[in-house]
Amino acid sequence: MKKLFFGFSLLLLSFNFINAQDNITNEEYPSIAQKLNIVQKKSDKLNIYLNTHTTFDLADNGSNNWSAKFRMKDIRFEAKGYLTDKLFYRLRHKLNQRNEKGSLDGLSKATDILKVGYHFNDKITVIGGKLIQYWGGWEYDLNPIYIYEFSDYGENMDCFQLGAAVIYTPNKDHEFVFQITDNHNDKFEDFYSNYYLPEGIEESKMPLTYIFNWNGNLFSDVIKTRWAVALQTDAKDKHTYSITLGTMLNLPNFQLAFDYMRDDSDLDRLLVASNDAKDYFMSTNTPVNIFEDVTYNSFIAKAEYQPSSSWNLFVKGIYETANVAELEYIDDNFRKSYGYYAGIEYMPFEDQEMRLFLTYLGKKVKFEGNTNLFSNYDKNRISLGVIYRIKAF
Repeated sequence: MKKLFFGFSLLLLSFNFINAQDNITNEEYPSIAQKLNIVQKKSDKLNIYLNTHTTFDLADNGSNNWSAKFRMKDIRFEAKGYLTDKLFYRLRHKLNQRNEKGSLDGLSKATDILKVGYHFNDKITVIGGKLIQYWGGWEYDLNPIYIYEFSDYGENMDCFQLGAAVIYTPNKDHEFVFQITDNHNDKFEDFYSNYYLPEGIEESKMPLTYIFNWNGNLFSDVIKTRWAVALQTDAKDKHTYSITLGTMLNLPNFQLAFDYMRDDSDLDRLLVASNDAKDYFMSTNTPVNIFEDVTYNSFIAKAEYQPSSSWNLFVKGIYETANVAELEYIDDNFRKSYGYYAGIEYMPFEDQEMRLFLTYLGKKVKFEGNTNLFSNYDKNRISLGVIYRIKAF
């Protein structure tokens, strides 16, 4: 297996299209319905897609005990379009997730997007419904089917919430978004139902998230930004302050993207640190506590190169830390996570969004301080598969 692993590693060095999750643009390649002459004329009122990510995985959880399986990582139905030249809509629903209803917003958690929008003019747009939150960052900006493995920060953040946003586009190179949404899909008591809350923690009467986002193109698109700041109310007088700085160097055949994300939470919002401490609490017959005063830092760098229009190579590195203030049994930045990914993609058709891929993904998590309380772990995965955004209609 070591020889196989080494051989794959030598091969694996994905270019990802700048395809924002919330982009309403309807791609120009012909749909299946058009190819079969079911419809004679394209209409912007209805565009239907099936977003799929299928893979064959060889995986190791750190014990050198490799397993193999086929997996449908992602399958999402999507419909979007313009009802008039100003009024538009979008629906995206995950088909391989349970339709569990959020106790706060009353919507299925499998529904990513259920929104309508209106262009008042070429500068002002308003959208409402279940939205993608405008957190910023290049990893977050992509359609999820193009992500082989999220960072811990991206994997554990809430990002599809009920709310509204105003989008101001002063010119073609800059977009500013102010957004207000619910803070979670579930009510306070349900979101924290598996944890022991510190004394005095009460539910907020206004459990909302406020986000200000800037998407920019500078120097003729050579530098591109996805920046955001946010304030989230987690409980009464308990907040999370967030900043995301996503910046990309965008050259004709090479892109280098860097994301910095930081959370300062009065009450653990991402729950990464609190979940890692669960085993310790359970082993001492102590109620599983939710941590207070938690700081997360995430650094993500990704380089992409296209030797031709059909081939794309990438390498990606992630470094993340979690710090819990004033706990005797752990050090500052007690949790450190390292991710290292590489892959190659082949796109056989110019008129279809299909990618055949081969990737390697590695991750290590290390704990500082009293290491008897926590267990370091790592994992490796080699994946071979296909991503296909099928334009059905």
